[in-house]
Amino acid sequence: MEISQNLTPKATDKSTPTIEAPDPGGCETDLRTRSRMCLNLFRSVGKRYVDCTLANYKCEGEFAEDQRSAVELVRAYGRDLRENLERGRNLVIYGPSGTGKDHLVAALVRFLILDLGRDVNFTSGAEFRAGIREWMKDDCESSYLRTVTGRPLWLSDPIPPRGVLSEWQTESLYRLVDYQSRHEIPIFATINVSGRDELLNRMGSQIAGRLLDDSTAVYCHWPTHRSVLYQRSSPPPERAEKPKF
Repeated sequence: MEISQNLTPKATDKSTPTIEAPDPGGCETDLRTRSRMCLNLFRSVGKRYVDCTLANYKCEGEFAEDQRSAVELVRAYGRDLRENLERGRNLVIYGPSGTGKDHLVAALVRFLILDLGRDVNFTSGAEFRAGIREWMKDDCESSYLRTVTGRPLWLSDPIPPRGVLSEWQTESLYRLVDYQSRHEIPIFATINVSGRDELLNRMGSQIAGRLLDDSTAVYCHWPTHRSVLYQRSSPPPERAEKPKF
């Protein structure tokens, strides 16, 4: 099935079979239930991503052709979504912050839930590290990992803003990625790095290798889409004062 422009299912379309999930509650067919699943997910992700589609991804300026190519790579992944789910093929979107990586994954995930009735887990890197740290206090790290594995996983920015992963962060993230890989359950990862070399250096070759192996990798190398929040109304003085927040 082609991914539609708005990635929204038709209520009368009953030709799309559901996908068998590792857990009994991972797959549902009722349209109302699917809508509820989608809303619940985006409450965790953030409401700014609720209306993200491939059609409304901004492709403009000197990088428009490259941006359209990125959209088409995600669209192609979606066309073969059943096969990609069955094979556990990851989608890895990496590049500088603010280039629309989570927008692209949000569009795919909406299609996955609303058209195929497949539930999806979500965690950001910050939430994952905080969750592991809290559960480690009670020696329940494995229990926490079970809350984010076992279903297709949207993994947003899994490495810290600066530096490399610590030893325990590396071990925990490897266990997550390794579990999904061994059970052939895909990860949709968005990673804030300048390029592939930084991805390998900061994430580590073992984890990055697992993520990238037989994956669809999309490199978003253009400037940020995010608007400038503050603009001077007058020329700056010769010696600017340190801004106060």
